[in-house]
Amino acid sequence: MLRFGVALAALSMLFVQIADAGEQYAPVTLSVAQLFALTRHATGSLPRGAYHSVQRTQSAKGDVWTSESYREGGDYLTTERIGNFVWASGSEGGRHWSEDANGLVTHSSNLFSEVDPFSVALRAPENPTGGVKLLGMTAGTPQQYVVEVTPSVGLTERRYYDAHSYLLARVERIDYDGHRQVWEYADYSSVYGWNVAHLVRYERDGSVVTEQTQLLTYERLTSSLPSLAMPRSHPLFDLGSAASVAIPAEFSQDGIFVPVIVAGRKLDFLLDSGSADLLLDPGIAKELGMETSGAYTLSFAGDINLANARAPSVTVGALSAANVAFSTAGFAEDLPGRRVVGLLGTDFIASGALEVNFEKNQLTMYRSVPPGLAAQGWSPLALRLDYGVPMLKANFSGLDGYFVADLGAVDTMLYPHYFSRYPNHVPPGTPDEFQMMTLGNHPFGVKGITMHRMVLGDWVFGSVQVVVPSAQYAQNRDFDGLIGRNTLSNFDLIFDYTDSQLWFKPIDFK
Repeated sequence: MLRFGVALAALSMLFVQIADAGEQYAPVTLSVAQLFALTRHATGSLPRGAYHSVQRTQSAKGDVWTSESYREGGDYLTTERIGNFVWASGSEGGRHWSEDANGLVTHSSNLFSEVDPFSVALRAPENPTGGVKLLGMTAGTPQQYVVEVTPSVGLTERRYYDAHSYLLARVERIDYDGHRQVWEYADYSSVYGWNVAHLVRYERDGSVVTEQTQLLTYERLTSSLPSLAMPRSHPLFDLGSAASVAIPAEFSQDGIFVPVIVAGRKLDFLLDSGSADLLLDPGIAKELGMETSGAYTLSFAGDINLANARAPSVTVGALSAANVAFSTAGFAEDLPGRRVVGLLGTDFIASGALEVNFEKNQLTMYRSVPPGLAAQGWSPLALRLDYGVPMLKANFSGLDGYFVADLGAVDTMLYPHYFSRYPNHVPPGTPDEFQMMTLGNHPFGVKGITMHRMVLGDWVFGSVQVVVPSAQYAQNRDFDGLIGRNTLSNFDLIFDYTDSQLWFKPIDFK
């Protein structure tokens, strides 16, 4: 999963943020569409050909990483490096992919461009539902046009364009998490007819430059390009000659727990399909002598401080791997008889086809999906793995959305931005039923709701129990919610990331 750097195209993307409510702007005669047309003309474009570029990013904490890209037309290959951690992404012939630090390659379907509220709004600025409007021009020097985008409650961007060059100068954004983010674009110069910012400064909540990205090289190639083909995926755990392996696990109301040996020490992990990584508590990583690097902050219901680490060895049942990349984040939960200190996410699940049998409380890793599943009553659902986690298209009471199939979540959760689209949502002032907390350690209240219908593929289910957070910060704009264990445990499941499918079979509890 790509964690670091700014994709080269992002150097000319439009990002935004919020000015003081009392700021006044001089009126202008331009429309938003006219301003965007002038910006596109001023930005220009690259002539046909093959290109190579390198950029360098440094954080306020001193971490340095590089991003190297090769591209031709719509095809590209981008490699991100920090220390001995490497991520990659690319596209060939419209087929997008990403590779994480453990060598796992997954397909990307560009779901973000379809569902991101800001992207959707800016593609059709004339649509009033997107909340795109030109506020006017700033009074100071340099003068700038200001465009505001408010596609949903809790989301606001302001984009500042230089009044003389029409190039993007500054972006301010407030997301659902409430943090104020600012991107500043500077040192514009022409690269083969394309005006690009050679310096991008990023700050968060008023910090003095959290990250600074500099474009070091952009050159047109006269020699042949390296291969832009999707690389071969390298599953983290190898089943050897076995067709399947039983994974030791304990199923409980608190989750599915798996004993994992990390650097010779036995630890309890939670099986979590909602995690793109293998995750370990940083205190445990330190005890095991694992060095961390590349610290950054992710926000979801609070701030999650993440970093990278490597373990010399990891064993799960009969499966073993060496030199394993982990993410570290504060995660330690004391439960009766165990202390859970990590998450088994995509890197483990994608080592084969993982069956989660809730009927027999068993985990089995297959080399590939067993044959004849359809004849045995199984149904496949298409998965989208853009964020490194399994995204399902589901319908709750007539409204389509994309949800993470999340074994690590107790409850099925509909995010506020999705639930607010129902005509009869919960009346204001209705009290919360209980509180929840995630890795962000910021508690939030939720309301329990019974949805009349849920549709998964060809299956229709009635009276599905969900929770809806009351806080705007307890949601993610990239998708619409989570399908948790209270729903998933009604099925036997096979996660097949190779073919981007989730097989499921309803359990008859009679």
